[in-house]
Amino acid sequence: MKKLICLLLALTMTLGLAACGGSTASSSAAPSSSGDAAAPSSETSGEQITLKFLHKWPQPENVAYFDEIVAAYMEEHPNITIVSEAVADEPIKDKLRVMMGSDDRPDVFFSWSGEFARKFIAAGAVMDLTEALDADNGAWRSTLMEAGLEPFSSDGKNYGIPLRLNGKFFVYNQEIFDQYGLTAPTTWDEFLTLCETLKSNGVTPLAFGDQYPWAACHYITGLNQKLVPQDVRMKDYEKTTGEFTDPGYVTALDMFNELNTKGYFNEFPNSISHDMAHQNFAMGQCCATRFMRNADI
Repeated sequence: MKKLICLLLALTMTLGLAACGGSTASSSAAPSSSGDAAAPSSETSGEQITLKFLHKWPQPENVAYFDEIVAAYMEEHPNITIVSEAVADEPIKDKLRVMMGSDDRPDVFFSWSGEFARKFIAAGAVMDLTEALDADNGAWRSTLMEAGLEPFSSDGKNYGIPLRLNGKFFVYNQEIFDQYGLTAPTTWDEFLTLCETLKSNGVTPLAFGDQYPWAACHYITGLNQKLVPQDVRMKDYEKTTGEFTDPGYVTALDMFNELNTKGYFNEFPNSISHDMAHQNFAMGQCCATRFMRNADI
C-alpha cells in the first residue's frame, strides 16, 4: 500500500530515489513491515496517508520550489499528507544512513548514485520502479535519459528517478589569462606549463576544497575516464567484477598527485570546503576551479 502511494509521489516529483516502509497512516489497514501489504488504492478507499519526503536543498528558493510541488500534489490528493524536510548536502548523508537502518525511513528521498544508493538497494530498502517505468509501452521511461536512469539501476531493475544531470568543467579568470598572455591549454603538458607560469608569478592556479573527499574523487574519476577504456571502467565499477588492474588508474592518481606536489592548489585544501574554494575563485584569489553545472531533466 505504502509503496503504491510512494510511486504516485515519485511520478509527480521525479526525485533521485523513491523508498518506502517508514511512513504512517491513520487507517487501520496497516501494511506489512516491508510495505508490501495488498490493499485497495488510497485513491478509492479514502485512506488517510502521511508520507515523509526528505531532500537536500534547504536554501529558501529551493524549498519554495519543492513546497509548491508538494502543495499541488496534496490538493489533487486530499487524503495524502506530505511532511517535507530539507537537510544540507553533507548532513543528509549521515541522516540517511541512520534512517535507512531504522523503522523511521523517509518514503521519498534524494540519494546519490553509485555505491551510496546501491547499499540501500542491496538492503531491500528501496522500491523497484521498473514496472512503472515500462507501463503503457514505456511511456514514463521514454521521458527520461537512459544515462540518468543507469546510475540507479541494479540487475536490470530501476530504483531511482533522476532529478537532474551534472556536467563537470573548468572555469578560469580571463583577466588573469590576459595579464600573463595565457590561452586555454589543449594537452596535459600545456596545462602544467600554464599552472607553473601562474605559480611563478604568485598566482594560485587552482582553487580546490577537499574538506569532504568527494571533491578529490571528481578529479580522479575524471582522469580515469580519459585514461581507462570505457568497458574496463564499467566492469571495474561493479564490485562483483572489479579488478582495477588497468595501469590508467595509477597514471590518474599520479597526475592528480602532481598537481598537489607542485603546489598548484591553494594551501591547505583539506581544510576548506568545495563551496569555499568557489568563493575564493570568485574573489580572484585563484585563477581557475572545477565547477559542476546542473541541468534539470
